[in-house]
Amino acid sequence: MKIGYIIVVAFLLSLVCGCKSVERKESVPAPVKILTVETAPYSQNIAYSAIIQGTSDIEIRPKVQGFIEAEFVNEGDFVRKGQLMFLLDTVQYKAEVRVAEANVKVAEAGVEAAELTLQTKKDLYKKNIISEYEFRTAEIELRTKEASLSQVQATLTNARQNLSYTYITSPATGIVGVITHTPGNLIGPSMTDALTIVSDISVMRVYFSLSERQLISLVRHDGSIANIIKNMPSVSLRLSDGSTYKNSGRIVAISGVVDKKTGAVRVRADFPNPDHTLKSGFTGNVLIPVKLEDAIVIPQKATFEIQNRKFVYIVTDSSTVTSRPVAVNPVEDGNVYVVMDGLSAGERIVAEGAGFLKEKQKVVVTN
Repeated sequence: MKIGYIIVVAFLLSLVCGCKSVERKESVPAPVKILTVETAPYSQNIAYSAIIQGTSDIEIRPKVQGFIEAEFVNEGDFVRKGQLMFLLDTVQYKAEVRVAEANVKVAEAGVEAAELTLQTKKDLYKKNIISEYEFRTAEIELRTKEASLSQVQATLTNARQNLSYTYITSPATGIVGVITHTPGNLIGPSMTDALTIVSDISVMRVYFSLSERQLISLVRHDGSIANIIKNMPSVSLRLSDGSTYKNSGRIVAISGVVDKKTGAVRVRADFPNPDHTLKSGFTGNVLIPVKLEDAIVIPQKATFEIQNRKFVYIVTDSSTVTSRPVAVNPVEDGNVYVVMDGLSAGERIVAEGAGFLKEKQKVVVTN
Protein backbone atom coordinates (compact mmCIF):
# COMPACT_ATOMS: atom_id res chain seq x y z
CA MET A 1 0.00 0.00 0.00
CA LYS A 2 2.79 2.39 0.89
CA ILE A 3 4.63 1.47 -2.29
CA GLY A 4 1.53 2.35 -4.38
CA TYR A 5 1.14 5.66 -2.54
CA ILE A 6 4.77 6.52 -3.19
CA ILE A 7 4.41 5.74 -6.94
CA VAL A 8 1.32 8.00 -7.24
CA VAL A 9 3.05 10.87 -5.42
CA ALA A 10 6.12 10.50 -7.60
CA PHE A 11 3.97 10.55 -10.76
CA LEU A 12 2.18 13.73 -9.67
CA LEU A 13 5.44 15.43 -8.82
CA SER A 14 6.83 14.55 -12.25
CA LEU A 15 3.78 16.15 -13.93
CA VAL A 16 4.18 19.33 -11.88
CA CYS A 17 7.86 19.54 -12.66
CA GLY A 18 7.15 18.90 -16.34
CA CYS A 19 4.55 21.69 -16.46
CA LYS A 20 6.92 24.11 -14.78
CA SER A 21 9.56 23.10 -17.28
CA VAL A 22 7.19 23.84 -20.19
CA GLU A 23 6.18 27.14 -18.61
CA ARG A 24 9.79 28.12 -18.20
CA LYS A 25 10.46 27.10 -21.81
CA GLU A 26 7.51 29.07 -23.16
CA SER A 27 8.36 32.08 -21.09
CA VAL A 28 11.73 32.46 -22.81
CA PRO A 29 11.39 35.56 -25.09
CA ALA A 30 11.74 34.89 -28.82
CA PRO A 31 14.49 36.89 -30.53
CA VAL A 32 13.06 39.04 -33.35
CA LYS A 33 14.02 41.87 -35.64
CA ILE A 34 11.63 44.77 -35.59
CA LEU A 35 10.74 47.51 -38.06
CA THR A 36 9.44 50.93 -37.14
CA VAL A 37 6.71 51.90 -39.61
CA GLU A 38 7.43 55.06 -41.61
CA THR A 39 5.72 56.89 -44.46
CA ALA A 40 7.47 58.10 -47.62
CA PRO A 41 6.70 58.81 -51.29
CA TYR A 42 6.54 55.60 -53.30
CA SER A 43 5.85 54.66 -56.91
CA GLN A 44 4.52 51.26 -57.87
CA ASN A 45 2.85 49.44 -60.72
CA ILE A 46 -0.60 48.02 -60.17
CA ALA A 47 -1.15 44.91 -62.31
CA TYR A 48 -4.47 44.05 -63.97
CA SER A 49 -5.12 40.80 -65.83
CA ALA A 50 -5.67 41.54 -69.51
CA ILE A 51 -6.75 40.00 -72.80
CA ILE A 52 -5.01 41.16 -76.00
CA GLN A 53 -6.85 41.53 -79.31
CA GLY A 54 -6.13 43.06 -82.69
CA THR A 55 -7.82 46.24 -83.84
CA SER A 56 -10.11 44.04 -85.91
CA ASP A 57 -10.52 40.32 -86.49
CA ILE A 58 -12.26 40.03 -89.85
CA GLU A 59 -13.80 36.73 -90.93
CA ILE A 60 -13.15 35.85 -94.56
CA ARG A 61 -16.26 34.26 -96.07
CA PRO A 62 -17.05 33.53 -99.73
CA LYS A 63 -19.89 35.50 -101.32
CA VAL A 64 -20.49 32.92 -104.04
CA GLN A 65 -20.39 29.13 -104.14
CA GLY A 66 -17.56 27.32 -105.84
CA PHE A 67 -14.60 24.99 -105.54
CA ILE A 68 -11.34 26.45 -104.26
CA GLU A 69 -9.03 26.43 -107.25
CA ALA A 70 -5.93 28.01 -105.70
CA GLU A 71 -4.66 29.26 -102.35
CA PHE A 72 -2.17 32.14 -102.30
CA VAL A 73 -1.55 32.57 -98.56
CA ASN A 74 -0.47 30.48 -95.62
CA GLU A 75 -1.51 30.64 -92.00
CA GLY A 76 0.45 33.37 -90.22
CA ASP A 77 1.24 35.30 -93.41
CA PHE A 78 1.15 39.08 -93.38
CA VAL A 79 -1.27 40.35 -96.04
CA ARG A 80 -2.16 43.81 -97.24
CA LYS A 81 -5.61 45.15 -98.01
CA GLY A 82 -6.72 43.99 -101.47
CA GLN A 83 -4.16 41.17 -101.69
CA LEU A 84 -5.43 37.99 -103.42
CA MET A 85 -5.88 35.14 -100.93
CA PHE A 86 -8.01 32.48 -102.66
CA LEU A 87 -9.31 31.79 -106.15
CA LEU A 88 -12.54 29.88 -106.81
CA ASP A 89 -13.44 28.02 -110.00
CA THR A 90 -14.37 30.79 -112.48
CA VAL A 91 -15.77 28.75 -115.41
CA GLN A 92 -19.43 29.04 -114.44
CA TYR A 93 -19.22 32.74 -113.60
CA LYS A 94 -17.32 33.64 -116.78
CA ALA A 95 -20.01 31.87 -118.78
CA GLU A 96 -22.72 33.86 -117.01
CA VAL A 97 -20.89 37.07 -117.88
CA ARG A 98 -20.70 36.11 -121.56
CA VAL A 99 -24.43 35.27 -121.66
CA ALA A 100 -25.29 38.56 -119.95
CA GLU A 101 -23.08 40.50 -122.37
CA ALA A 102 -24.83 38.86 -125.32
CA ASN A 103 -28.24 39.69 -123.88
CA VAL A 104 -27.18 43.31 -123.48
CA LYS A 105 -26.18 43.50 -127.15
CA VAL A 106 -29.53 42.01 -128.19
CA ALA A 107 -31.38 44.50 -126.00
CA GLU A 108 -29.34 47.40 -127.36
CA ALA A 109 -30.24 46.36 -130.90
CA GLY A 110 -33.89 46.19 -129.89
CA VAL A 111 -33.72 49.74 -128.53
CA GLU A 112 -32.13 51.01 -131.75
CA ALA A 113 -34.83 49.35 -133.83
CA ALA A 114 -37.58 50.78 -131.64
CA GLU A 115 -36.06 54.26 -131.93
CA LEU A 116 -36.06 54.03 -135.75
CA THR A 117 -39.62 52.78 -135.75
CA LEU A 118 -40.74 55.59 -133.47
CA GLN A 119 -39.06 58.21 -135.64
CA THR A 120 -40.77 56.85 -138.74
CA LYS A 121 -44.15 56.68 -137.03
CA LYS A 122 -43.67 60.23 -135.77
CA ASP A 123 -43.13 61.57 -139.32
CA LEU A 124 -46.16 59.69 -140.62
CA TYR A 125 -48.27 60.89 -137.72
CA LYS A 126 -47.38 64.52 -138.48
CA LYS A 127 -48.57 63.96 -142.08
CA ASN A 128 -51.79 62.36 -140.78
CA ILE A 129 -50.92 59.12 -142.55
CA ILE A 130 -51.22 57.01 -139.38
CA SER A 131 -53.39 57.36 -136.33
CA GLU A 132 -52.31 58.66 -132.95
CA TYR A 133 -52.80 55.14 -131.59
CA GLU A 134 -50.06 53.73 -133.84
CA PHE A 135 -47.71 56.57 -132.88
CA ARG A 136 -48.30 56.05 -129.13
CA THR A 137 -47.82 52.30 -129.56
CA ALA A 138 -44.39 52.95 -131.07
CA GLU A 139 -43.49 55.14 -128.07
CA ILE A 140 -44.56 52.38 -125.66
CA GLU A 141 -42.53 49.81 -127.59
CA LEU A 142 -39.41 51.96 -127.25
CA ARG A 143 -39.88 52.35 -123.51
CA THR A 144 -40.37 48.58 -123.22
CA LYS A 145 -37.14 47.91 -125.10
CA GLU A 146 -35.28 50.44 -122.93
CA ALA A 147 -36.60 48.73 -119.79
CA SER A 148 -35.44 45.37 -121.12
CA LEU A 149 -32.01 46.86 -121.79
CA SER A 150 -31.79 48.16 -118.22
CA GLN A 151 -32.75 44.73 -116.91
CA VAL A 152 -30.11 42.82 -118.83
CA GLN A 153 -27.51 45.48 -117.98
CA ALA A 154 -28.26 44.85 -114.29
CA THR A 155 -27.90 41.14 -114.91
CA LEU A 156 -24.52 41.77 -116.52
CA THR A 157 -23.41 43.90 -113.58
CA ASN A 158 -24.45 41.13 -111.19
CA ALA A 159 -22.66 38.49 -113.25
CA ARG A 160 -19.46 40.53 -113.31
CA GLN A 161 -19.77 41.07 -109.56
CA ASN A 162 -20.15 37.34 -108.97
CA LEU A 163 -17.11 36.69 -111.14
CA SER A 164 -15.12 39.19 -109.07
CA TYR A 165 -16.19 37.33 -105.91
CA THR A 166 -14.32 34.26 -107.12
CA TYR A 167 -11.16 36.28 -106.41
CA ILE A 168 -11.18 36.41 -102.61
CA THR A 169 -9.01 39.27 -101.42
CA SER A 170 -8.09 40.55 -97.97
CA PRO A 171 -10.40 43.34 -96.74
CA ALA A 172 -7.70 44.67 -94.40
CA THR A 173 -3.98 44.62 -93.68
CA GLY A 174 -3.13 42.01 -91.09
CA ILE A 175 -2.16 38.46 -90.22
CA VAL A 176 -3.85 35.37 -91.66
CA GLY A 177 -5.35 33.03 -89.08
CA VAL A 178 -6.28 29.35 -89.32
CA ILE A 179 -7.36 28.30 -92.84
CA THR A 180 -10.30 25.91 -92.58
CA HIS A 181 -10.61 24.82 -96.23
CA THR A 182 -8.03 23.84 -98.82
CA PRO A 183 -8.01 23.69 -102.65
CA GLY A 184 -10.64 21.29 -103.99
CA ASN A 185 -13.16 22.01 -101.23
CA LEU A 186 -16.59 23.33 -102.12
CA ILE A 187 -17.40 26.49 -100.21
CA GLY A 188 -20.22 29.03 -100.23
CA PRO A 189 -22.04 31.81 -98.39
CA SER A 190 -23.99 29.34 -96.24
CA MET A 191 -20.91 27.68 -94.70
CA THR A 192 -20.92 27.86 -90.88
CA ASP A 193 -17.20 28.43 -90.33
CA ALA A 194 -15.14 31.23 -91.82
CA LEU A 195 -12.59 30.42 -94.50
CA THR A 196 -10.02 32.18 -92.33
CA ILE A 197 -9.61 35.33 -90.24
CA VAL A 198 -7.44 38.36 -90.97
CA SER A 199 -6.34 40.15 -87.80
CA ASP A 200 -5.31 43.78 -88.01
CA ILE A 201 -2.57 43.84 -85.36
CA SER A 202 -0.81 47.10 -86.21
CA VAL A 203 -2.34 48.42 -82.99
CA MET A 204 -3.37 46.02 -80.24
CA ARG A 205 -6.37 46.54 -78.01
CA VAL A 206 -5.69 45.34 -74.48
CA TYR A 207 -8.77 44.87 -72.30
CA PHE A 208 -8.83 44.70 -68.50
CA SER A 209 -11.23 45.54 -65.67
CA LEU A 210 -11.47 48.03 -62.83
CA SER A 211 -13.64 47.39 -59.80
CA GLU A 212 -16.65 49.58 -59.11
CA ARG A 213 -14.87 50.98 -56.04
CA GLN A 214 -11.78 51.88 -58.08
CA LEU A 215 -13.90 53.64 -60.71
CA ILE A 216 -15.75 55.64 -58.04
CA SER A 217 -12.42 56.71 -56.57
CA LEU A 218 -11.13 57.83 -59.96
CA VAL A 219 -14.32 59.72 -60.79
CA ARG A 220 -14.20 61.44 -57.41
CA HIS A 221 -10.62 62.52 -58.10
CA ASP A 222 -10.90 63.52 -61.77
CA GLY A 223 -14.58 64.39 -62.12
CA SER A 224 -15.46 62.45 -65.26
CA ILE A 225 -14.42 59.45 -67.35
CA ALA A 226 -13.06 61.82 -70.02
CA ASN A 227 -10.80 63.46 -67.43
CA ILE A 228 -9.75 60.06 -66.06
CA ILE A 229 -8.57 59.01 -69.53
CA LYS A 230 -6.87 62.37 -70.08
CA ASN A 231 -4.98 62.21 -66.78
CA MET A 232 -4.01 58.55 -66.98
CA PRO A 233 -0.25 58.00 -67.37
CA SER A 234 1.25 55.75 -70.02
CA VAL A 235 0.86 52.08 -69.15
CA SER A 236 3.07 49.08 -69.81
CA LEU A 237 2.30 45.47 -70.62
CA ARG A 238 3.73 42.36 -68.99
CA LEU A 239 3.38 39.27 -71.16
CA SER A 240 2.55 35.76 -70.00
CA ASP A 241 6.23 34.74 -69.99
CA GLY A 242 7.01 37.47 -67.48
CA SER A 243 8.74 39.79 -69.96
CA THR A 244 7.68 43.43 -70.41
CA TYR A 245 6.57 44.54 -73.87
CA LYS A 246 8.93 47.18 -75.23
CA ASN A 247 6.26 49.71 -76.33
CA SER A 248 4.13 51.63 -73.84
CA GLY A 249 0.40 52.13 -74.33
CA ARG A 250 -2.38 54.55 -73.48
CA ILE A 251 -5.77 54.03 -71.90
CA VAL A 252 -8.29 55.18 -74.50
CA ALA A 253 -11.68 53.95 -73.29
CA ILE A 254 -13.49 53.17 -70.04
CA SER A 255 -16.95 51.64 -70.11
CA GLY A 256 -19.58 53.66 -68.30
CA VAL A 257 -21.53 50.53 -67.37
CA VAL A 258 -20.73 48.25 -64.44
CA ASP A 259 -21.12 44.55 -65.25
CA LYS A 260 -23.75 43.20 -62.84
CA LYS A 261 -22.13 39.76 -62.77
CA THR A 262 -18.57 40.86 -62.03
CA GLY A 263 -19.08 44.29 -60.46
CA ALA A 264 -16.37 45.67 -62.76
CA VAL A 265 -16.04 48.07 -65.70
CA ARG A 266 -14.19 47.28 -68.90
CA VAL A 267 -11.13 49.36 -69.78
CA ARG A 268 -9.20 49.43 -73.06
CA ALA A 269 -5.59 50.39 -73.59
CA ASP A 270 -4.03 50.62 -77.07
CA PHE A 271 -0.45 49.50 -77.74
CA PRO A 272 1.43 50.06 -81.01
CA ASN A 273 2.58 46.79 -82.55
CA PRO A 274 4.83 47.70 -85.52
CA ASP A 275 6.85 44.46 -85.38
CA HIS A 276 3.74 42.28 -84.90
CA THR A 277 5.19 40.88 -81.69
CA LEU A 278 1.75 40.78 -80.07
CA LYS A 279 -0.90 38.44 -81.44
CA SER A 280 -4.66 38.31 -81.01
CA GLY A 281 -5.52 36.01 -78.13
CA PHE A 282 -2.40 36.71 -76.05
CA THR A 283 -2.89 37.32 -72.34
CA GLY A 284 -0.87 39.38 -69.87
CA ASN A 285 -1.06 42.14 -67.30
CA VAL A 286 -1.52 45.87 -67.81
CA LEU A 287 0.77 47.73 -65.41
CA ILE A 288 -0.49 51.14 -64.29
CA PRO A 289 2.05 53.30 -62.42
CA VAL A 290 0.72 54.83 -59.21
CA LYS A 291 2.57 57.43 -57.13
CA LEU A 292 1.77 57.51 -53.41
CA GLU A 293 2.79 60.52 -51.35
CA ASP A 294 2.68 58.94 -47.87
CA ALA A 295 3.08 55.24 -48.48
CA ILE A 296 3.82 52.57 -45.89
CA VAL A 297 5.99 49.85 -47.39
CA ILE A 298 6.82 46.68 -45.46
CA PRO A 299 8.68 43.46 -46.35
CA GLN A 300 6.46 40.61 -47.45
CA LYS A 301 8.26 38.36 -44.95
CA ALA A 302 6.90 40.59 -42.15
CA THR A 303 3.40 39.24 -42.85
CA PHE A 304 1.63 35.94 -42.40
CA GLU A 305 -1.63 34.72 -43.83
CA ILE A 306 -4.79 33.28 -42.27
CA GLN A 307 -7.74 32.42 -44.50
CA ASN A 308 -6.46 34.60 -47.36
CA ARG A 309 -6.01 37.63 -45.09
CA LYS A 310 -2.66 39.26 -44.37
CA PHE A 311 -1.54 39.91 -40.79
CA VAL A 312 1.44 41.48 -39.04
CA TYR A 313 2.61 41.27 -35.44
CA ILE A 314 2.69 44.56 -33.56
CA VAL A 315 5.37 44.75 -30.87
CA THR A 316 3.79 46.29 -27.76
CA ASP A 317 5.46 48.33 -25.03
CA SER A 318 5.45 45.23 -22.83
CA SER A 319 7.60 43.38 -25.39
CA THR A 320 4.80 41.06 -26.44
CA VAL A 321 3.32 40.68 -29.92
CA THR A 322 -0.28 41.06 -31.00
CA SER A 323 -1.59 40.28 -34.47
CA ARG A 324 -3.35 42.80 -36.67
CA PRO A 325 -4.92 42.41 -40.14
CA VAL A 326 -3.60 44.69 -42.90
CA ALA A 327 -4.78 45.52 -46.42
CA VAL A 328 -1.88 45.40 -48.86
CA ASN A 329 -1.03 45.72 -52.53
CA PRO A 330 1.79 43.54 -53.88
CA VAL A 331 4.67 45.28 -55.64
CA GLU A 332 6.25 44.09 -58.88
CA ASP A 333 9.56 43.01 -57.29
CA GLY A 334 7.72 40.47 -55.14
CA ASN A 335 9.60 41.47 -51.98
CA VAL A 336 7.48 44.19 -50.39
CA TYR A 337 3.87 45.18 -49.85
CA VAL A 338 2.33 48.64 -49.89
CA VAL A 339 0.03 48.82 -46.89
CA MET A 340 -3.28 50.46 -47.76
CA ASP A 341 -4.88 50.08 -44.34
CA GLY A 342 -4.07 48.71 -40.87
CA LEU A 343 -0.80 50.40 -39.92
CA SER A 344 0.24 53.87 -38.81
CA ALA A 345 3.59 55.63 -38.79
CA GLY A 346 5.58 55.04 -35.57
CA GLU A 347 4.24 51.57 -34.84
CA ARG A 348 6.70 48.70 -34.45
CA ILE A 349 6.20 45.39 -36.22
CA VAL A 350 8.09 42.12 -36.42
CA ALA A 351 10.26 42.45 -39.53
CA GLU A 352 10.60 38.75 -40.40
CA GLY A 353 9.62 35.33 -39.17
CA ALA A 354 6.15 36.44 -38.07
CA GLY A 355 4.71 33.06 -39.03
CA PHE A 356 6.68 31.35 -36.24
CA LEU A 357 5.30 33.51 -33.39
CA LYS A 358 2.19 33.20 -31.30
CA GLU A 359 -0.30 35.74 -30.01
CA LYS A 360 0.89 37.55 -26.83
CA GLN A 361 4.29 35.85 -27.05
CA LYS A 362 7.19 37.59 -25.34
CA VAL A 363 9.94 38.80 -27.70
CA VAL A 364 13.37 40.28 -27.42
CA VAL A 365 14.72 42.70 -30.04
CA THR A 366 17.93 41.57 -31.73
CA ASN A 367 18.54 44.39 -34.21
